[in-house]
Formats: sequence, structure tokens, C-alpha cells
Amino acid sequence: MKKKLSILYLDAISRGCESLNAESFDLLKKKLLDFESSEGGFNNGGGNADIYYTSFGLILSYVLGVKLDIERHKKFVNSVSVNDDDLINQAALIKCRMLLPAFKIPFRLRKFVKFNIRPMQLHYDLPSVSDVKTMYDAFLCLNILQDLLKSIHPLIDILARLELLRNEDGGFPNNKGELSHVTATVSFVLFKFMLKNEIDQNAVEFLLSLQDSSGGFKSSKVVPIADMLSTATALTAFNICGCSTNVSSKEVSQFIAAHWINSGGFSATILDQTTDPEYIFYGLLAIGMNTKT
Repeated sequence: MKKKLSILYLDAISRGCESLNAESFDLLKKKLLDFESSEGGFNNGGGNADIYYTSFGLILSYVLGVKLDIERHKKFVNSVSVNDDDLINQAALIKCRMLLPAFKIPFRLRKFVKFNIRPMQLHYDLPSVSDVKTMYDAFLCLNILQDLLKSIHPLIDILARLELLRNEDGGFPNNKGELSHVTATVSFVLFKFMLKNEIDQNAVEFLLSLQDSSGGFKSSKVVPIADMLSTATALTAFNICGCSTNVSSKEVSQFIAAHWINSGGFSATILDQTTDPEYIFYGLLAIGMNTKT
């Protein structure tokens, strides 16, 4: 049985943390706390506590060993209400509720325990395939079902419908008729691999066409430079599916290092010098997924 995606991500984040020197590790912990809300949760770019950013903040705090007032964060998480069709925030809320009890685990044992926590007290209406409008929706449904330890087999029924979204270049758009995008294509590659244990070679070839000589991946063919989110997600697909990229892991490592900010964290692009919990997560994910396991 395959590990669920949440565990694979947590494994990669742990590997990313282990690659840091002591100074960078401490900088990341301090930087992450800059985004902690005084009322619980982690702030988005507008300075407001946000369940999506809180999911990244809690995962990072768990792996980095950041000490939090867990009761304060529980109060925030329990106050959040998300619409059934808001799959991205539903997935974030479920991850937060699963992870909070795990902070009782001693830091030295967390690497071994990870997300292997049974969601005994999580009661959610399962996402409906009718809510799936995009490839990313399908990917979020997959994540939600895995996190709730439910069967993902029913999702096979929508695979043929999702195939219809494919563009001639082999990639997938966020919405029908748009350009192929790295996130949507990675979502399909992982969705199909998890469901059928099959690698979609056409989609993989499209992803390879987005990798430039720096080792990074661009979000689409019309974007001029590679970015951290696209690179982390593409590397995730290649790592989990056991595929090779066009550029050596050493060069990819140099690309990731170029996005390190001296005050701690990773930027979205080399033109940026800001960070947030999401991009700290993607920076560490990229490092971990660039590591052979």
C-alpha cells in the first residue's frame, strides 16, 4: 500500500530540515514565528489569521520543533467554518485538526510518528465528485480522502472525465481552454499514480519541457522564469513517481539555494525577497523531493 501524500510530504519536509545547518535552522524557526497570530493560527500576506496558511505553519512548527501555545491554535482552528465546496480550505482544516494532537509527541520522536494519526474524532461529509470542476479539485479530493483514511477507489470514476481536460502539449490547464500549467499537470500525474500506479508519460514530458537550465521549473510555457512553488510541486511528482528530471540534482539544489533569504525563509522567485509559511514549506519540500530516498 502506498503511503498517503501527507506522509510523503512530511517525509520530504523532514529531509529538507535535516539538510540545513544550525544557523539556517534557527533562522527558519524565528521567521516562522513572525507569522504566528496572537489569536492563534498563522497569518496570510494581509496579516490576518488564515486556515490555509495555518496548515503550513503547523506542519513546519511540528517538523522544526517550534514551541506553540497549542490551546490557542486549537481555539482558532475550531472557530473556522469552511463551505463544503471550498476544497482547498477543507483540506487545510482537516490537516490542522489531525496535526494539533500530534504536538504532544516529543520532538525527537516526531520524525517517526509523522502523520500516522488516525482521525478518530474528525467528522466530515466526504467530498462529492460533483464538486470536482478542475484537476486541482480532484487532487484535493484525493488528499482529503487519504487524510480521513477513506477509500480513494471511487475517484477512478472521474479519471476519464479529467483526461478530457488535457491539452495537445500533454499538460493540463487549471480550467478548460487555458494554457497547460505545472500545478494542474502535477495534480493529474499524482492523482493517476496514486489511483492506478501508472505514470502518465505525456504529462511527465510536458513537465520536463518546463524545466530550464537553472534546474527550476516554470509555471507555464509563457512565464519567463522558474519559481519555487512550481519547482517544488514538479519535483514532488518526479520523486514520488520515480522519474528523472533533465537537470542534475546538484543544479536543482543551487536553484533552491538561490531563493534562500538571509533573514530566513525562501522567496517565490529570485526577483523577490519576501517569504511566508507557504514558501518556507515549498522551499523545504523542494529540498526534500530533490533528495533520493
